[in-house]
Amino acid sequence: MDEMLVGEVERIVVGLGWGDATGISRIGAGAWSTAYGFTSNELDYVLRIGAHLDDFRSDEAMAKYATPTLPIPSVHGAGEAPTLDGMFYCVSRNAFENLTANLSENQTREVPCRMSMTHLKGLVF
Repeated sequence: MDEMLVGEVERIVVGLGWGDATGISRIGAGAWSTAYGFTSNELDYVLRIGAHLDDFRSDEAMAKYATPTLPIPSVHGAGEAPTLDGMFYCVSRNAFENLTANLSENQTREVPCRMSMTHLKGLVF
């Protein structure tokens, strides 16, 4: 999965209906998925590819808790990846990039800690 070529990701993005997508590039990888960024209609999105659909369904469920101070990205689709057998996808807005765009390096490092300490308390998962 980590070695997936950008051309393959472009085919997936177009196959999902994002034919105007530009700037497709790998932006990161975690234990469960690999993330690719792209732009469509001047908005930034993330396509994640992973082996577990339940992870992406959780993202869909959590999006309803989004607030201006807790910018959980909206999910624009999740399901079976059209050209990858046994793999799944999730397309969401790239909210973290927008959240930290005007922060200093020190402020950016504090965001995950502050979110977990202040905004996530009391949420029932």
